[in-house]
Amino acid sequence: TLACLDGLPRLYLESGWRGITNAALKAAFAAQPVPRELYIFCNVLSGPEVPQSVADSAAPALAAGLQRCIDDKAEGQDLVHAARFLSGVFAGNKTETVFEDALCAVLTKGASQSDGLVAKEAALLLNAAVRAVQISRRGAAMIEACRILAGHVAQQLWSEQASPRDAANALDALGRIGLRHGELLEMLAEYLPLHLNNLGPQDVVGIIVALGRLEERDEATILALAGLLFRELHRYSLGQLASIYTGLARLRVQEGRLLQRVLDHCSVPVLWQTEDVRPADAVALISAWGRLRAAHAGAFQAASECLLEMGSDGCLIPKACLSPTDLREVVCAYGRARWAYKPMLQAVADVCSEQSTRRRPLQVPLEVTVAVVVALSRLRWQHLQLQRHALSSMLAADEAGGATLDDSDSMSSSPSVSMWAQVLHATVFLDTLGSHDGQCRIWKRGCAVAARRLSQLPAPLTYADELRPSTWD
Repeated sequence: TLACLDGLPRLYLESGWRGITNAALKAAFAAQPVPRELYIFCNVLSGPEVPQSVADSAAPALAAGLQRCIDDKAEGQDLVHAARFLSGVFAGNKTETVFEDALCAVLTKGASQSDGLVAKEAALLLNAAVRAVQISRRGAAMIEACRILAGHVAQQLWSEQASPRDAANALDALGRIGLRHGELLEMLAEYLPLHLNNLGPQDVVGIIVALGRLEERDEATILALAGLLFRELHRYSLGQLASIYTGLARLRVQEGRLLQRVLDHCSVPVLWQTEDVRPADAVALISAWGRLRAAHAGAFQAASECLLEMGSDGCLIPKACLSPTDLREVVCAYGRARWAYKPMLQAVADVCSEQSTRRRPLQVPLEVTVAVVVALSRLRWQHLQLQRHALSSMLAADEAGGATLDDSDSMSSSPSVSMWAQVLHATVFLDTLGSHDGQCRIWKRGCAVAARRLSQLPAPLTYADELRPSTWD
């Protein structure tokens, strides 16, 4: 029926979808639903060509029907079809308990008969659980099912009945769930060095990203993957490299030889001029390089240039798709690496100081403004208007939220003492005191506010939380 629907006029197409929906409802509401029929409908309605309204209209009945009739005769592929469908509709209907109950039942059934599953099916069930585990009231039961399924994948790896893609998919799902499974990680460490040649770019991306999310610094595994990436760098897109280096930055793994080659590779401007390159990839790569303290003029410039566009007044401004958080990540990366692409740095500083609001209106949170000022101080880059704007905004925010003086109160709208410490240090380091436009008076007012706030903090909090060494930087 799906094949026949393709290419039909809209009237007949809508009639065909309505017929499929009615058939799904009839199967689900039957006195004794046939499980196999429900699994087939789940598979059909989870397809990308299915209108969302069609899937949503049949979803509650199918979910209820699955709960009533799921049995031990279900094959692994049937459970995968059901789990993928339920996961998709649950993501758009988080308040409907019938979906999470049905998904939990499917995952539990898969875990209970995991010995009959192949590694690919177990990995796909794990991926179906990702969207629901974090927000479901049945999260504990789903986590337990995921733990059992991950153990099955580990056993399949040990017996060499799993492919590298299965291992990567399973580990990627566990990383997104935040579930560390020691047995699977141990088996993966033994399995990968012997099967490196069977790994594709997406497998490498999935494994490194998952290790980063789990904060699992398995150096032997990472070095093996780094060697493969070094040899086959031409097979990886900039988006894939962005994901890989985001994971490596989380683990603080630099691997100098590979990093140097990737930086040289990314310094070629033509790579950034293709249509499939997203600004988000450039932001992610710059941020990762900064966290790894890697400075490379060519790579930073090539990546930064694709984040700028020409404004109506002929000046370079950040692209409209970039959020304040993106701008902070780029400038903070410059500060960590102690190198900056000056046109990008100037454009971000102008935006955060409201100097370019006529070119590109953007509401920049105070936290972002402070972070940019701190980054400028690391780079010895003075921007008097931004420094004045940061201090004035801090004073205004303190006056507006002055009724709450306890920094331990997360609901306080006043800047914290640590924010005051950062902005006062950064602005005086940038010679705000030496300026002749009144910024010295603003800075001293800020010092008075910070001193008052500090004196009102409880004694243990003063040093333990607000002035911990991580804020001194």
